[in-house]
Amino acid sequence: MKAKVNSGPFLEIVFSTGKKEDVILYLGSFKDKEKLINNSKPDIVLETKTDFSLKTLPQETIFISSDGEYEIKKVFVWAYSFLKEKEKRNFFVAEGEGITVSYFDSPFDLEEFKKELDEIGEVDIVFFFPSDYSFSVKEAKKTIFDLEPKMIVVNNFDDQKKMNDFLKEIGIKKIEKLNKISFKKKDLIFDGKKIIILER
Repeated sequence: MKAKVNSGPFLEIVFSTGKKEDVILYLGSFKDKEKLINNSKPDIVLETKTDFSLKTLPQETIFISSDGEYEIKKVFVWAYSFLKEKEKRNFFVAEGEGITVSYFDSPFDLEEFKKELDEIGEVDIVFFFPSDYSFSVKEAKKTIFDLEPKMIVVNNFDDQKKMNDFLKEIGIKKIEKLNKISFKKKDLIFDGKKIIILER
């Protein structure tokens, strides 16, 4: 599994599902990004907002913005919606190469989805890429820690004060800044005691 922040900016994850076969996922909000998606032709686009769909898509691209369970080229995706300040938002769980990741851009109450997440099983990596900086750092910490990941990955917030407040609230001292990450299942031996900040 590989991950980086694409120029959108949004998260790009690549799962290798077989010999010379990669599945490319884009995760984030893609309003006004149709040209980029049509040019790059990812396999899966996971949209965090539920109030719109892209007008045009490459034929090979699967666009997911509503609740459900999906299997695309040996990658499994679970999409769940929640209400945040009267707006429906999505969070996602995806599994490929035996690695399970969760992605969200706004904190939410995990208790509502406990049964579904228990059935999916252990989350290896949590990606938290906030869409704006009005979120509560205490709520973000609770969502992340309730998922009990082996690793926490965030983007480098544009608001550095919020970034500092978030890191202070999380309370994890081991912080590493990287442009991209690459892991196999056997590499994931961390226990949620390290944060990776993905930079463009």
